[in-house]
Amino acid sequence: MLAGRGLAGLDAVAGEAEAQRQAMLAIVVFTLPLMLCSLPAGAVADRFSKRTIILGAKVGELLLMAVGTLLLAVTDDPVTGTLVVLGGMGLQSAVFGPAKYGILPELVPHEELSAANGALEGWTFLAIIAGTVAGPQVMAAAGATPWTAGAVLTALALVGL
Repeated sequence: MLAGRGLAGLDAVAGEAEAQRQAMLAIVVFTLPLMLCSLPAGAVADRFSKRTIILGAKVGELLLMAVGTLLLAVTDDPVTGTLVVLGGMGLQSAVFGPAKYGILPELVPHEELSAANGALEGWTFLAIIAGTVAGPQVMAAAGATPWTAGAVLTALALVGL
């Protein structure tokens, strides 16, 4: 298959393999804390103020985005640091999720709970899709200054808080 391509073909395959390895590593680094910490975070959300947990999680998100932006600005190879930030965001998501859904019965009358839950779920998925679509656009716009993409995320975290 690569017979006529020479070294350039091998370099392209090696580059693609490395990109796939990095994507897989990022998925694992984000998902593992999310999976391991969701159950304990749910127990904590049942025992403590959901409002306090939500605010703490959003402050944590803001701090993580600021640290990620700083790492992108000051290091030439921010991979390890940004993976730590990504893992922190997995933990933040694990903590935020149960409190986000658990606070609904405290805020909405019982007869409106199903509709509120559907709206919350719908907006959550819309945000995930919008972020997935916007991410490459923001990175492309950032060009040689990837920290500006981090600054956008930090600003969005501040708005969310």
